[in-house]
Amino acid sequence: MKLGFIILTYISVSLTHARPQHSVSQERLARVSKEAFTHFGPFKDYKSFGIPSIKGFFDEPDNKHPHKFNSTNDGSGNYYFGFSSFGLKRYEIGELKNVGTDDEIQTVRGQYQERYVNEDGVHVVRTIGYVADENGYRPFLISISFVLSTAVPDSKKGISSAALGSLIGGNALG
Repeated sequence: MKLGFIILTYISVSLTHARPQHSVSQERLARVSKEAFTHFGPFKDYKSFGIPSIKGFFDEPDNKHPHKFNSTNDGSGNYYFGFSSFGLKRYEIGELKNVGTDDEIQTVRGQYQERYVNEDGVHVVRTIGYVADENGYRPFLISISFVLSTAVPDSKKGISSAALGSLIGGNALG
């Protein structure tokens, strides 16, 4: 009975003092988020800038053709283009405003996704929106997601000693 109590106490103490398994991962994610917020500022709603959803810009998904490109230009400063390739998407809409006045200006709105692996091995996908108009170029963060890779690369497999021995005319048994 005493032995059971001692074992139970040991297990409960070790579990309460154990370091959480994902603490390093959370630190990595916090660092990536801080970098993004430092560069692009806090999350903003793309709709408030008059930017349509990046998902709605392209026609329905087509698994047969993973690469898509759409482009229209009316020749007067109004255009849009977009592409999608391997899950990455970008589009841009340009409009000429105040046509024929002293305040005529080209405006551009759009968004893009970027994917990269940072130095901690965290796979990061950021969606960045941007507006360029009379107030300058203003990028902003729409979303960010992370994937922590726990995969271990395969070790290089060598040639067995038996195979090497047979190549030089010996046998594996000596």
